[in-house]
Amino acid sequence: MYYKDYFVNFAPEPAVLPNQVPEKREKTTIIDKDGKNKHVAAVKTPQQVDAFVADDPFGSGSWLKFYTGQYSSKQRWALVAHKGSYVSNIRLLSRAQIPLMMREQTGNHYVAYDAHAERRITKRFMWWPFN
Repeated sequence: MYYKDYFVNFAPEPAVLPNQVPEKREKTTIIDKDGKNKHVAAVKTPQQVDAFVADDPFGSGSWLKFYTGQYSSKQRWALVAHKGSYVSNIRLLSRAQIPLMMREQTGNHYVAYDAHAERRITKRFMWWPFN
């Protein structure tokens, strides 16, 4: 079950997401349909999720940051297709949709990233997508 994207194979791997989507309030100018009235309002925009993506059944993996958009408390799991730190695709799932072997390694609870416990994957060259 591999996705082909040019020269790189992307294997989908499971990840647990936080209970709530990380959001940030940003000021935005809202214009009416007429274009005459406008006002400034605070809008919540989803931020990147920092999650551990397991690469194999033995629990090795990496911490990745990626955008998921809005998700519900019942669909807190994601199937992430990535190669190194480059994330190509994300699919939100419920726990029952994850295969049993992957479900056991993924777990139920989200664990936040701790910089002292494990290093993050970083790109040596920002423009190189295959790191």
